[in-house]
Amino acid sequence: MIRSIPSALLATLFAAALAGCANQGLEDDRFATGSSAIVAGSSFQALYTANPDQATVSRIDSQTGAVAELEVGLEPTRIARAGDVLIATLRNERALAVIDEATFTLRERLPTGAEPYGVVATEDGSRFYVAVSLAGVVQEWDTASLTKLRSWPVEGEPRWLALHPNGDSLYVGSAFGGLVHYIDLPSDLVSLVDVPTVMGFHPTTGEEVALTPRITGDLAISPDGSTLAIPTMQVENSSPGGDLSAPNPGAAVYYAPPGGGRFNAVLLTTAVVGGGEPSEEYWDATLLNVQHADLGTVAGYPSSATFTPDGDTIMLTIESGEAVVSVPTRASGVSARSGTRNTQGWLQLGTRTQGIAHSSRGPRGVAFDAAGEGYVFAYHEGAVERIKASALAEQATPRGSTNPLYVGATSFDFEVSGLSTAKAHASDRMFEDMVLTLDQQAGRDLFFSSVDDRMAFNGAGVSCSTCHFEGRNDGLNWPLERGARQTPSLAGDVSQTAPVTWADGVPSVGDEAFATSQGRMGGFGLSQDSADKVAAFIDFGRHVDVPTRGMQTAQILAGEEIFNRADVGCGDCHGGATLQDGASHDMLGLSAVNTPTLVGITATAPYFHDGSAPTLRAVLEYARSGAMGDTSMLDDSEMDALEAYLTSL
Repeated sequence: MIRSIPSALLATLFAAALAGCANQGLEDDRFATGSSAIVAGSSFQALYTANPDQATVSRIDSQTGAVAELEVGLEPTRIARAGDVLIATLRNERALAVIDEATFTLRERLPTGAEPYGVVATEDGSRFYVAVSLAGVVQEWDTASLTKLRSWPVEGEPRWLALHPNGDSLYVGSAFGGLVHYIDLPSDLVSLVDVPTVMGFHPTTGEEVALTPRITGDLAISPDGSTLAIPTMQVENSSPGGDLSAPNPGAAVYYAPPGGGRFNAVLLTTAVVGGGEPSEEYWDATLLNVQHADLGTVAGYPSSATFTPDGDTIMLTIESGEAVVSVPTRASGVSARSGTRNTQGWLQLGTRTQGIAHSSRGPRGVAFDAAGEGYVFAYHEGAVERIKASALAEQATPRGSTNPLYVGATSFDFEVSGLSTAKAHASDRMFEDMVLTLDQQAGRDLFFSSVDDRMAFNGAGVSCSTCHFEGRNDGLNWPLERGARQTPSLAGDVSQTAPVTWADGVPSVGDEAFATSQGRMGGFGLSQDSADKVAAFIDFGRHVDVPTRGMQTAQILAGEEIFNRADVGCGDCHGGATLQDGASHDMLGLSAVNTPTLVGITATAPYFHDGSAPTLRAVLEYARSGAMGDTSMLDDSEMDALEAYLTSL
């Protein structure tokens, strides 16, 4: 429970906390404290980006714009500098790429476990830390020997990391459940951070309601170690909203003024007292909702938070909004709070002065060069663009202003030969050999956009990627017109599992993309051809790399035998390469439920169309009723074996 304290005392305590952190800051304030897709080199003159679709890391000279590329392995996702080496996570290779910075060559690969994601290093370069998301662990590595030292279990698919400048405190954000963990490195202890509930408003009645949290990007901690920043999406998924599939449902049903919509992009900040565990008292929830002359309302989910070197400003990339938003670290005075709490201790949404810059597509991280200038990596566009943090702050949108000022990003014009000119900003591209086809690239742009009116009602802050995060799922249930529906994962070639959706029998992914964007998301004017390009991008995605896939332990083999037994009946509906029959069945009180694939099912909780089964074991226990297969004759050890087999698929 978050307690209320007088504002005068709060200011005094926070000032004391800052004083206590005075000797725990960075030696060089430009050093990255959080995991990121872009990082500065040792001299802060070169910038390095992890390019997941190209299997490369790029080096960009911030003075000349010269670009070099290095093939490192499949799906490099985040990158950090540890001393004289760069560490890139290879999400699709269960490995790390170790790159010698001086020669820009691949030194070696290190095995990690399933889907390594975030990576962050100590400022002295002696240690680095990796979030291995599907393995559910965070690892500590020694840089000199490149050996793994320790490992900690973390719930909810750990992905994003921030390391306190003192090197003793590690903060971990998970993709599911809105979970933040704190690892006290000297004591080896892991604890769950008590993140307060954020309050919003019912979309139709205006009543105050608790929002459901999701972390959506890279965490960061200020250079002086006093403030932790957490990018989130706070969603209202508890209140029925009427017929959300009707064409353009409109503000009265789905899209409400800031703080009253289904989707609320929120920056959470809190004080880190004494350089350790985040404080229970100093939390703030800042609503990210800002106007731009070209983009309209930018309210999409934040994909990263980065502090400017002076620590006074937080730069947030809005991946679906093609923008970078600047927010003051503190609203006013010495308190970190701008939001207020009610009597239950819940945080209400607050606001701060916000500046905005229009970036290229898919902004995913910010880094700073030797002069302290900021650069945003727009990974969909293959571009690194200079952003003036000082100009953003000077031309920020005053709170309550009806005539906000804007400042645009200044783009490098990279002169790289042989590049496609089929899309805008083509001269900014760093990559000659894009892995995605042009149709898939166009589909990706639409899938990720919350500011393209063809896909979504402007200001709703929603894109396909909001719920189908990174082309997968968000782990949430939604109150739709026909009852609760959980978000299905889009991992893998979804077209192979048609018909799609839970029960409507939609024949193709393109048809569903068209219906959802033009109905539930409030878009207008999307062509079926463009919807089919969205489908082409969705089908490009790979399956989740579950930790035990392909393993043949005695327990898994026993589970496979049980799965295929005629009296158990799992294989009757879940057979073939896709582990589904392409048919529909009446179950759980719903007619004609499409059979979902079991490939990667361990990463798609909760289960059933309405999310009523929180775990796979709950699904198997339900099957004891005989309403979906029949597990009634299985003992606990057989149930364990069947579950182990399912988690290996």
